Amino acid sequence: MYKLFLTIRYVFKPLSIVTIGALAISVIIFTFAPSIMNGFQDEFHKRIRGTMSDMSLRSDRPLDVPYLESIEKSLESVPGVKAVAPFIEHPALDRHVNKIDYCLIHGIEPRREEKVSELRQFILPLRDWILAREDWDIATPQKKKIIEGYARVYPGSVEQSKLELAQAEQALAAAKARSAGAEEIKSGEAAVEQARHALDFAEHQIDKVYDWLENGYPDPNDPTKRIPAVLAGLFFMKIYDLDIESVVKLTTAAGEGTEVQQDKQFVIVGAFRAGSHDTDRRTLYMSLKTAQSFIGTQRVSGYAIKLDDFNEARVVRRKALEAVEALRGKTGHPAQPLAAGGTEVDLGSFAPECDPKKTGAMALEFRSTSGELLEALPIQAVAGSVAVLASAATMDHTVAETVRVRLGYNPRHLWVKTWEEQNENLLKAVGMERLLIKLITGMIVVAASASIFLVLFMSVQNKVRELGILRAVGGSNLGALQIFLGQGMLLGGIGMLLGSALGLLVAHYVNQIANFIHMLTGWHPFPPEVYYLEEIPSKIYWSELVANAGITLVLGFFAAAVPAIIAAYRPPIRAIRHD
Repeated sequence: MYKLFLTIRYVFKPLSIVTIGALAISVIIFTFAPSIMNGFQDEFHKRIRGTMSDMSLRSDRPLDVPYLESIEKSLESVPGVKAVAPFIEHPALDRHVNKIDYCLIHGIEPRREEKVSELRQFILPLRDWILAREDWDIATPQKKKIIEGYARVYPGSVEQSKLELAQAEQALAAAKARSAGAEEIKSGEAAVEQARHALDFAEHQIDKVYDWLENGYPDPNDPTKRIPAVLAGLFFMKIYDLDIESVVKLTTAAGEGTEVQQDKQFVIVGAFRAGSHDTDRRTLYMSLKTAQSFIGTQRVSGYAIKLDDFNEARVVRRKALEAVEALRGKTGHPAQPLAAGGTEVDLGSFAPECDPKKTGAMALEFRSTSGELLEALPIQAVAGSVAVLASAATMDHTVAETVRVRLGYNPRHLWVKTWEEQNENLLKAVGMERLLIKLITGMIVVAASASIFLVLFMSVQNKVRELGILRAVGGSNLGALQIFLGQGMLLGGIGMLLGSALGLLVAHYVNQIANFIHMLTGWHPFPPEVYYLEEIPSKIYWSELVANAGITLVLGFFAAAVPAIIAAYRPPIRAIRHD
């Protein structure tokens, strides 16, 4: 009993309370800083992924993947694959008045794309576009009210429109219940009708955007014509002061030749915000057929793949590669039968372009095993006649391999990677930063725990005679050891509990704290215009919290061990004579 009494007595001394405070502050940092990094890491992952699918099939060369139904069916047949959609990625130049900049064309089939990615949720409703255009998230409170006032004229999201309709209906019902005047009831009915129109518009807005992307936007000068449409990133539109229905001019090199498409006009039919600055600044979505027509190709950049369970990505990736290999055969290129009576064959599905020095218009001859000419097909970019033995007029992988070898083509390399593997270096960099933050904050806790050692060591030196008397009247070595070990553990435990509780509060109310600092000083610890975040992300992992508590207690134990051993094994007679 005396051990517990002395342990508590020694703890609540001024120097010990200072130690508890220092340890609590270090644990606050140890809890708070990693939680912010956890939030930033999760937010960073979301923004890096943006509209990317779980997995994609691509080639090492641009626009080098055949646009064939057989590839899509083969990928869709793989267990674990939920959906497949083709896409094109190609650079272009965009012109605005006297400015020229580069952008990235992303050709998609919209309704199929939303099955493999989160595209739909990133398309901004008109109201959200107005708020984003006017920088509502970083505006002053007074300006926010002004922006919200005229933004409410435009339809918001489906959820916002449903809420506003419910509020309008409730207001109308309340007016009728209290027998309000005819004018008030009429105004309430008009508000309900307007809210219903807004909800209907919100529910069909994205479908209209998809229709315009696929079929073009009606030309205001000639209703019989359609202008190719694009979906633009938020920052792309803000930088050039563009709006919905603005026209942009794009220029790009053709994909399968030397021609250049000069200043083709596209109309912006919607805005999106994926969260990644590069994506929102550079990407323009258009329909796949529009992109193919603009670039001048029948191929695609690859196929986006949605998985049933992303945790099974490695297994699905291997099976997807096996499925593609089954189509490619020896050549690495899918087999493509010739049309009956056809007069030419497109080797684009089997090999990349030849060296321009070897180009020439020749014929590809198909002969039977006896040498009889079955069919002679003119082809482009072939040097010299190529005689190929075939038992039927079908371009199977064996024939394609022969053609490839004769013409000196290099085999195409297709690969399948998850979105994480495609951004592996970026994700590793963020993970390393998170680890460094943990190490730095951990060293702060170690330094604070050293104060426990100093306090106990000083306590042992100041209480030498007391410990000697205690030993002389029957106290054991173990008892003295337990007193100081208990004191160290108690200091560590109180500091850990206090620091963890305050750290959780700081992590939970970090945005309120940042706003309060901003209001008092005009300085914001995490400026939204720098991080492109409306709020400071924070995420607590309880496993980390438990680990932090364990580390703090262990450090407290070891910090107390040396002074406790000194106190326990000092001879009592020498201790009593100590002056």
